[in-house]
Amino acid sequence: EQNLKSVLKEQALKLSKEALAYINANLDYRLIPAEKAWEMNLPLPRRYEFVLMFSHGAGALAMNHFLFWSAQFNLIEYFYGGVAEVRYSNFYQRLLKENNNIVGISDTSELLYGSIENRNKLWSLMDKKVKALVLVRDPIELIKHCYGRKWGTSWAKLKEFTLKHNFEDVIKAPEPYKYDFPSTYKHLENQCFLWNTFKEHFTHLNFKYLDVREFTGSKTIKTMKKLALEFGFNIKLSTKEQENMFVKNMFAGNLHFLLPLTLKIDKIKIEFSILKKDENLLDLRKEFELKESQNQLGIYILKNDYKELLRNDKLYEKTFHYIQNFYNKLLERIKLEDELMLKPEDILEHLKKDEACRKELKEVLDYESKDLKATRPDIVASWKYYQEFEKMCENL
Repeated sequence: EQNLKSVLKEQALKLSKEALAYINANLDYRLIPAEKAWEMNLPLPRRYEFVLMFSHGAGALAMNHFLFWSAQFNLIEYFYGGVAEVRYSNFYQRLLKENNNIVGISDTSELLYGSIENRNKLWSLMDKKVKALVLVRDPIELIKHCYGRKWGTSWAKLKEFTLKHNFEDVIKAPEPYKYDFPSTYKHLENQCFLWNTFKEHFTHLNFKYLDVREFTGSKTIKTMKKLALEFGFNIKLSTKEQENMFVKNMFAGNLHFLLPLTLKIDKIKIEFSILKKDENLLDLRKEFELKESQNQLGIYILKNDYKELLRNDKLYEKTFHYIQNFYNKLLERIKLEDELMLKPEDILEHLKKDEACRKELKEVLDYESKDLKATRPDIVASWKYYQEFEKMCENL
């Protein structure tokens, strides 16, 4: 840990007598309570490898999984996590206790941080000179992400069920999505359109922009290898594991909100969940030779429970047919939910009709995409729907 005295030398004028006493006694971070450290303007412990910044809807959840599976990175992030002082305290305590850390930042509103001064103070106390991985996406697709999902809604009637339940007992009937377009998208500056705001405040960070398309599907394996080289980590997954973990989609059809689902057979539990890496588990998709899917969907059983199941031929057969049927219906349903979701074309249609909304959004995006356009024009050029939006704005 760096020497506290030298870190605070330049800030000595701001310190209270009590804080100076800490320094003169040569006490280190671990002996200073977070509240005191905040008062002292003490930079956060520099126990993080890099910073992850992201727009909501730009694949952060998937990237977090990829980084954890690759190198057991530990993301510390507080989206809507209280005022600046509370966030500082949480960051501070976790950075001291935990290892292999990444600091995450994904909202900017001064209201959420308590004040613009406190937000800026918190950001200035993240002073380690490291790289920032900044996840971006076509802005029209980001709007679709925010307005086009049944947020937090699971289409499960039951989270736990037995062989006596049929698919319709467990899963609700599909419902059409209802969309209400707002008269402004300006509020999305806080969590979607925030790239230039970050760039202007975090001048000491080395920004690396990454578009969601670069870590979607088969491109992910190549991208993760590139990130490993650039950010200095080793991928601890076999080629086969990378194909499983990196290539499949966990957000299709609101799958993330549906899972886990647990099938109970006496004392045996079989769990439908997002893909896992666990030596004690078997994935029944492989054992039952179920069809491949592009979704991050696994069906897990403890190895000992599977042995137990094998001892009972009749129960094994019954379980096999039940899971085969349930799984196939689930894949169909994921596909249907995707089809029901809002499309980027719907957003463009709305913007075409609402000139005031269009004009305001253009101003926001012109500012927030400034650095991106200057340093990664290739990313902006690849945004199909944003390019259509720009064309639409030519006559404003």
